[in-house]
Amino acid sequence: MPSWRAPDPGRLAADYRVLEAGIERLIGGGGAPRSSGAAAAGTPELETCSRRWAGRSWSELRESLSLGEIVRRMRPADTDSGVSRRLSLEFLDADRFAERAARITVHYGKVSGPFGETLIAASGEGLCHLSFPAPGTDERELLRGRLPHARLCRDPARARRWADRVFLPPDDTPLPAWLHGTPFQLDVWRALAALPAGRVESYRQLAVRSGHPGAARAVGTAMARNPLAWVVPCHRVVRQDGQLGHYQGGTARKAAMLAWEFMQG
Repeated sequence: MPSWRAPDPGRLAADYRVLEAGIERLIGGGGAPRSSGAAAAGTPELETCSRRWAGRSWSELRESLSLGEIVRRMRPADTDSGVSRRLSLEFLDADRFAERAARITVHYGKVSGPFGETLIAASGEGLCHLSFPAPGTDERELLRGRLPHARLCRDPARARRWADRVFLPPDDTPLPAWLHGTPFQLDVWRALAALPAGRVESYRQLAVRSGHPGAARAVGTAMARNPLAWVVPCHRVVRQDGQLGHYQGGTARKAAMLAWEFMQG
C-alpha cells in the first residue's frame, strides 16, 4: 500500500477530470490502453494529478491498465467468497420493495468524488443509489424512475457523508446498502458483490457464477441497470480477452476505477 493520503473531495474530482481526459486519449476508441506513442506519454499535469489522486505516477497508472495486467487479474470462474465483508447488502424482490417504498424517505444529493460528480441517495436502511449522471440530468426524475413511490428529499450534506463512507472509509465498519430488481438482476448483482477489489472477470464468468451460464448478453443488460455503481462493482467485469468493454458511466471512468483499485491494493 503506498504512503498516500487522499486530498479533499473537490481536489480529487478536479484531478479526476484531468486524468479522465488522459485516459480517454490512452484508450482511444478501443478497450485497452496504448502502451506507446503520444497518447501514452505523460505530462507534468498528468503526473501531478496522478500522484495526488492515487499516490502513484502516471506511468504506474498506465501500466496498471495494460492488457497483460488486466488478464493477469482475471479471476477464476469457480471461486466465490460471498459478498464483501465491507458491505451489509440487502437484496429486495418486487414485493418487499413495494412495501418499503411506500413508507421511506430517500435523501439525495450530487457531490464531488474521486470519479467526478456523483449522485448518491440513501434511506434509513442504507445506501440505495450511486451513479455518475451526465451533465444536465434531472436528478430527481432519475431517482423517481428508480425509486417510485418513495419520498425524495434533497440533502447534499447527507450525501457528502455517505460519499466519504463509500470512497474513503475511515475503518472496516460494513457499509449498509440495499437494492431491488427482478430475480435475474438480483442473481447478477449478488454475484457482482462477491467480486473482490483488485480482481476482474469476464461477462461469461459472471454469467456462470450468477447461475445463468450462456446468458452473458443478458448479464450485461442487468449490469447496466445496477443502481449502486462502484459499490456493486460492474467496473470489474471485462471482456474475455481483457478489453475493458462498456460501462454506463463511460469507459474512461471504468478504467479509472480499476486503476484506483489496482494501485491502492
